[in-house]
Amino acid sequence: MSSDSARIDHPAHMRLSPSPADHAETSLQSTVQQSSLPAPLAALIAQLSAQAQHEPMARILADLGRMLGYLRLIEHKVRQDRLLVATMSVFLRLQAETSTLIAFIEREAHRQLRTDEVLAGVLNGVSYAIAHEVRRVFEVELIGLDELRNTSSIRARLEHAYGLLHNAIQQSLIVLAQVFEPTLTGEELFADFARRRQHSLKLYRELDQLLQLAHHVEATGDGRAVSLLLARLTLFRDESMCHLMYRDWNEYESFIAEMRAAQSRFELVTVLNSLTCYLETLLSQVRMRSALTDCNLDVLVPADQTVNQ
Repeated sequence: MSSDSARIDHPAHMRLSPSPADHAETSLQSTVQQSSLPAPLAALIAQLSAQAQHEPMARILADLGRMLGYLRLIEHKVRQDRLLVATMSVFLRLQAETSTLIAFIEREAHRQLRTDEVLAGVLNGVSYAIAHEVRRVFEVELIGLDELRNTSSIRARLEHAYGLLHNAIQQSLIVLAQVFEPTLTGEELFADFARRRQHSLKLYRELDQLLQLAHHVEATGDGRAVSLLLARLTLFRDESMCHLMYRDWNEYESFIAEMRAAQSRFELVTVLNSLTCYLETLLSQVRMRSALTDCNLDVLVPADQTVNQ
């Protein structure tokens, strides 16, 4: 994908003259480029760099690590509410570099077909996954941000774009590294991987339990089950909703309000139909997180334990 194909044109009021903040941005991006890699990844890159036939793989792994550095910078800015202009400058830098990297990976995949079909297949998968998410972010998620005036809406869009790219790039790095070091795990490569996995597993389990309970209420209309579902939805909001994407918070809270306001069986069923669809969508999104790639989520929560717990 060319860097022009998903370019975002900013209005005049967003094209700012250089300022002390711009110089700080340059300094931060320089820091990203020089940031240390996880020790196992740095060791693998050094090993591959010493072998002429694998030197391109060392470059790809190092570049993927640098892309994650840009994403850490984006995450920091979003958390600090340094939103549109400050964050978009890093997104656009990331877009330009990923476009160059994707083209390089595709050339290497073609070259490796003659000698290593397994590696070529992994490279093709990596280039496809990253290109797909970059295109989605810059052609859908970030379009029209400059027209939004609601800070929460801007933050939600930026966070979602960050999550899409982070998942794709982190998982690509893990898969490619494992071609050369099959025993490497996400936990070894990323300090926060185990924590993120536990959060994601807990989130998936609780969402699945909410979905099963919602189906039970939908089928039976049992008053006690309705009260239990409301209590579980409220508990999830208070304890676990923070692990959802920020953009999902308002919609989740609206279902609690709608259930409490339902005055008839028909109104309750209408809310429950929408709620179950919403929970299924959330489960699908959580399932796609890179931290859960090798987890067997289908056996995580026995269905017969979710209603009566």
